[in-house]
Amino acid sequence: MRRLALYGAALLLAAWILIPFGWMVEASFSSDADALQKPIRLVPAHPTLDNYRTFFGLGDEGLSMSGKPGDSRTYAYNAVKGTPRALLNSFVVALASSLSVLAIASMGAYSFVRYPLPFGTALLTGLLGTRMIPSIAIMIPIYQMLDFYKLIDTLPALVLAYTTFLLPFAIWVLKSYFQTIPRDLEDAALVDGCSWGRMMLHVFLPVAVPGLVATGMFTFMASWDEFLYALLLTTSSAARTIPVVVSLFAVDVLFKDMTLLMTAGVLAVVVPLALALGFQRVIIRGLAAGAVRG
Repeated sequence: MRRLALYGAALLLAAWILIPFGWMVEASFSSDADALQKPIRLVPAHPTLDNYRTFFGLGDEGLSMSGKPGDSRTYAYNAVKGTPRALLNSFVVALASSLSVLAIASMGAYSFVRYPLPFGTALLTGLLGTRMIPSIAIMIPIYQMLDFYKLIDTLPALVLAYTTFLLPFAIWVLKSYFQTIPRDLEDAALVDGCSWGRMMLHVFLPVAVPGLVATGMFTFMASWDEFLYALLLTTSSAARTIPVVVSLFAVDVLFKDMTLLMTAGVLAVVVPLALALGFQRVIIRGLAAGAVRG
C-alpha cells in the first residue's frame, strides 16, 4: 500500500510538470485558432511549423515593423528576430562558464581532498556561505567592476559573472565525488613514473568523469537559465541570451500571440532538456557516487 501511494504521488507530480510542458509544445505547432480551441487538444488539428519558421527568419513575411498597428507579430518583431543569435549566445556562455568552472573547481576540490588543511571545513563552509548572499545585493559592485574593464554588453562579462557564482557549488559537489576515488590509483601511477600532470590527465580525471559531467550539466543549465545578470549586463542583441529575449518577447506579445510565446518557451528549454536526457545515466551515476560516501 505504501509503495502504491508512492507511485501515485510520483505520477501526480509527473503530470503536474509534464502536462503544461506538453501543452506548450502542442501550442507551438498550432495556429492561433487551434491553440485557442476548447477543450485543449493534445495533438493540434492542423500542425504547422510556421511559428518556428518565423523565429528563424524563414517565414516572417508578416513579421515586420511595417505591419498594421496592433498586429501582434509587429509587436513581436524585435524580440523574434534576435532569437537565433540569443540561442547561440546562451550556448556559448553556458559552455564557456561550465568549462571554466570545471577547470577551477576540479583543482580546488582536489586540493581539499588530497591536501586537507586544519581549517579546511571552515573554509569550505565559508565558501558555500557566499552563495547565501542574494544576487541582487552585489549587482552594483559587479556592474561597476565589469564596466571599468569595458566588458558590459559582452559575452565574457556573463562568463565571468556565472563562473564566480557557480564555483562554490561545483567545488562542494566535486569534493564529495573525489572522496570516492581511491588514492591508490594515483600512487600507482606516480610509482610507474607518471608526472603529477600526466597522472591527473590520464588516471584521475578519466575516473572522475561521471562527477565532472554531473557538475558540468548543472552549471550549464544554471548558466543557460540565468536571467537577472543577463538582463543587467547586456544591452543589445549582440550579447543577449535567450532568457532575456524571451522575457522581452513575452512583454510584447502576452495575450496577443500565444503560439509565438509558446514557441519561445520551447526554444528556451530544448537545449538543456536534450543535454539532460542525453547524459542522464552519467549524471545519476556521478551524483549517486558522491552521495554515498561524501
